[in-house]
Amino acid sequence: MKYKNFLALMLIVCSISSCTKYLDAVPDKSLTVPSSLQDLAAILNNNLLIAYSPALGEIGSDDYYMAYSRYQTYRPLIREAYTWQKDITYGSLYGDWYSPYQAIYYSNVVLDQLKDIGSNQGNQGTYNEIKGRALFYRAFSYYNLAQIFTKPYDPQTAATDLGLPLRLSSDINNKTVRSTLLQTYNQIIQDLQEAEDLLPLTVSSQTPYIPSKAADDAMQARVYLTMQNYDKALDYADSSISLNNTLMDYNAIDSTQAISFPYPSNEEVLFQSYEALYFYFTGSYTIVDSTLYDSYSSNDLRKSLFFATKASTGTHYFKGSYSGTYDLFCGLATDEMYLIQAECYARDGKVTASMDALNTLLAKRWKAGTFAPLVAANADEAMSIVLAERRKELIFRGIRWSDLRRLNQDSRFAITLTRVLNGETYTLPPNDPRYVYPIPDNEIQLSGIQQNTR
Repeated sequence: MKYKNFLALMLIVCSISSCTKYLDAVPDKSLTVPSSLQDLAAILNNNLLIAYSPALGEIGSDDYYMAYSRYQTYRPLIREAYTWQKDITYGSLYGDWYSPYQAIYYSNVVLDQLKDIGSNQGNQGTYNEIKGRALFYRAFSYYNLAQIFTKPYDPQTAATDLGLPLRLSSDINNKTVRSTLLQTYNQIIQDLQEAEDLLPLTVSSQTPYIPSKAADDAMQARVYLTMQNYDKALDYADSSISLNNTLMDYNAIDSTQAISFPYPSNEEVLFQSYEALYFYFTGSYTIVDSTLYDSYSSNDLRKSLFFATKASTGTHYFKGSYSGTYDLFCGLATDEMYLIQAECYARDGKVTASMDALNTLLAKRWKAGTFAPLVAANADEAMSIVLAERRKELIFRGIRWSDLRRLNQDSRFAITLTRVLNGETYTLPPNDPRYVYPIPDNEIQLSGIQQNTR
């Protein structure tokens, strides 16, 4: 009851503070303070606070479109993000900024209190796991923020590009300033590396929001891929797969179900996170890009498991979330690790190894007895094949926006996004400043930090 009351208090205070300063959501510690490992575990078990992923990147991505009649029904934030407007009207909808910082605050509360509680021979295992979880959640939240509110990572400019305000303590008296982008990513990596040996080796399917070493290694693989450090990305993808190499055989899944994938028994999931605010990408609200839909072979089971057809229009919508609900899965899963392996091998000129990793995944995706392993004549062809399959496998995972930002830096893969609404065409060229969303005005006014250029 004590920590239930504490969580209730935290929620009330955060709802109040959401109208003031997002980075400084802090309860009145004179009322109640978490004082035991059980209290701290209870904070971290509130996965609604910890396991949230931003939505703005998915709204701006190119895997779908919406009819003008549907577009007109949405609030300004969604319409402006969908058409890549320079100005964004957040109003009271600042979740993509506030929610990750709320998770960071809770993580910092836990880490600060752990120092006071201390570890001993009797509590070492529990102490380590709680610390590892808090570090992982903080890193996960900072990474997600960086995909929305900082420039794409460029190794040549990261040391001078603006990063995020790094809050590493629950003390609200610490001044809010923006780090460099290099400092932001270094902090993410530092947290993940410190957490790595504190977490259990593998995930429990009953509590997939609790990270493991397999999830931590997977997250490091994703971060290093974003940083274009492909050697490190491969190392951590290999490590994650060595701990959990499970791939579902899609032949065993019922494609007639409204939601294809089960929860929580999806054994590919390494860490469960989802995007549930602002916008729904399932049902008939959004229409999957027809060229993308047609790129799936008739024997590719993803075509029936990921999508359903709206009878009245013949258009297709997404139903294949690994969350097992209508919320989009934006966590970590084993299939992503095989794709990272395949891309990194291709970039290193190891064509056979690249295709082997990719074919290991695809063999579980095609109708039994119909899959012919893919081959590539050279590294460039391997890259094109891998990136096409990456988009098809990781559709609506909260990853496409990050991939666009990263791949646009290579002229071979840069693309211009286009929307047409009511006869008007909107475009987003490669490397456009609008790939970085503005920080909510309230935060700029209250903290004085520098706004992003749009």
